[in-house]
Amino acid sequence: MRSQATRVSPQREEQVEIIGCILSLLLCLGILLALHHIPWSIFG
Repeated sequence: MRSQATRVSPQREEQVEIIGCILSLLLCLGILLALHHIPWSIFG
């Protein structure tokens, strides 16, 4: 079943992988920003 999907749209899988990497990076940046802002909000 997967072989047919790769034959029909191999580019879509690459785009999905790229989008997944970008989303994961954005999530990491968001978590880092949250960790930086949380202590300041508590002390402030």
